Amino acid sequence: MKFLKSRRRRFCSNNIRPASCINDCNGDKGILQEFTNYLELVGQPNSVNAADLEYSEEVEKLLSDCTALSSIESMFVELNELQECISKLKPGNDISFKSIYNEHIIYGCAHLFVHLCLLFNVLLRHGIVPTDFGVGVIIPLLKNKHGDHSNLHMHRGATVAPANAKLFESILLQLYGSYLVSDTLQLEFKKNSSCSIALFTFTEANKYCNNLRSKIYCALLDASKAFGKVLHTGNCLFLKLINRNVPTGFVRISKVQQNIDKIGKCNKCQ
Repeated sequence: MKFLKSRRRRFCSNNIRPASCINDCNGDKGILQEFTNYLELVGQPNSVNAADLEYSEEVEKLLSDCTALSSIESMFVELNELQECISKLKPGNDISFKSIYNEHIIYGCAHLFVHLCLLFNVLLRHGIVPTDFGVGVIIPLLKNKHGDHSNLHMHRGATVAPANAKLFESILLQLYGSYLVSDTLQLEFKKNSSCSIALFTFTEANKYCNNLRSKIYCALLDASKAFGKVLHTGNCLFLKLINRNVPTGFVRISKVQQNIDKIGKCNKCQ
């Protein structure tokens, strides 16, 4: 561990100069347009086949059946749960949308919390999301600090959502988090887990198989291609949620959010 830290201090610079040219495009406007065209393709499928349409029809049918037959009441957020989610907001860690920041909510009065609670309960009851909640800023981030900064494919998009949308997503996780439990062997993209735990698990599994003189097979993925495509077409994800008996209100809200519009922003590719 000390060796890795010393190597990062020596070879990994935190002060990386922004790229002045991306795919032969110069200037902020040209680079912004290049990123906008590139990031618009992230959520678009390469082709639409019959299986995608079948998934979509099956999801709509299951949602209508669950809505008609379900006897489970919609979940509602209580005022104390809302205040708990507000306490998790971080000051200065959001974008300005209609001049609203996290600080406006964090330091708001009790009347604001009551109105937000009523608003979110209406959204949960009817399974809808305001269009403004889908507006975000996409900031391009480098996949590899040592790669070619002028190559457009060396960047991935990270969306920064408005304060109200962040708070609503936090409430959804608070209410429906128990339905979104993944396998215990999945160690990434989870709370209180990291790459070091995954590497430790892999090392110990390798040692165990070697001691038993048995074969072990390993599959590696190219991390540079991560998030190159994030597809919601075919509704396969929503079908899995329905099969896991996730409440239909959450599934409908998730389906609405897949059609949100985002605003591109050039961050000078630091």
